[in-house]
Amino acid sequence: MSDSPIEFPVITSDQDLNDYQPPEWEPETVPPDSRERFRKADWAGVVRSKILLPVRHQYQYKSLKDDEIRLLMLGKKRDDGKIFCTVHVKPLNDMKKQYAALSYHWGTEEGEHPRNYIHISDARSDLSDIVLQAMGKSSNEPKPFGVHDNLFTALHHLQWKERTVLFWVDAICINQRETEEGRREKKVQVSRMAEIYNSASNVCIWLGAGEPQTDTAMDFIKELVVLDKFDQLIRDHASVPRWEAFTDLMKTHWFSRRWVIVFASQF
Repeated sequence: MSDSPIEFPVITSDQDLNDYQPPEWEPETVPPDSRERFRKADWAGVVRSKILLPVRHQYQYKSLKDDEIRLLMLGKKRDDGKIFCTVHVKPLNDMKKQYAALSYHWGTEEGEHPRNYIHISDARSDLSDIVLQAMGKSSNEPKPFGVHDNLFTALHHLQWKERTVLFWVDAICINQRETEEGRREKKVQVSRMAEIYNSASNVCIWLGAGEPQTDTAMDFIKELVVLDKFDQLIRDHASVPRWEAFTDLMKTHWFSRRWVIVFASQF
C-alpha cells in the first residue's frame, strides 16, 4: 500500500459538499473488499460532522442571569435564501407580550447533526464587546449556527420581506450544548418554559410544510369548534373527505409531543 497521503479537496459550502465524490484508490494498493467499503462509506456525513459541524457552531452563547431570556430577531427575507438573526438578551418581565413563541417538532434522531445553518449576531454589548470594537475586532459579526431541517423551513416561512419579527425559539434561545454552562442554563430555562410561552403575545405552532388537503383540514376545524353543528358534521356523508383531511393533520409529529398536553391545559 502506498504511503502517500490522501488529498481531499477544500470544501467551503453545502454545494461543494453535495458535489463531493470520494477519490478512487489505486487497485493494486488496496484489497478489493477495502475498496468496496470505501465507496459505500457516507463520506458526505463524515465531512459534515467532522469538518463543517464545528464551523457551524461558531456562535458563542453568553451567560444568562436567571431572570433573563434570549429572543431571536428574525431578519427580513432575503433573495438568496440565507437567514440572518440577532439575539437579544432581556429580563422576561420586561418583554411580556412583546414577542411570539414558536412551537414545533424538532424532527431529529438523538445525535443527528444539523444539515442547515443560519447566521446569528449578538445584540448584547458588554465590556468585552467594547474593547474588541476599540481594537477593530468586532465580536458582533454574524456567526454560523446549525439548525435542523424542520426549524430551518419554519424560519423561512416566518420571515417577512418588509420587517423583522421577534421570536422565542427553544433550540436557539436556550444553550443546548453539552457543557457545564449549557446544562445549568438548560435546567433553569426549561423550568420557565410555561412562563415563557404564557408571556408571549402569541404562540406560532409550526406543523410542517402544507399538503393539498391541509387547507381543507384547517377550514374544517373552524366548523368543528361550532358545537351546535358537531352532530350534523358526524352524520353528514359529504363531510367524509374533510374528516379524512382533519385526521391526516392530527397525525403530524407535533401532536405526538408531550408539550401539546401543556398547551391544551392552558385553555
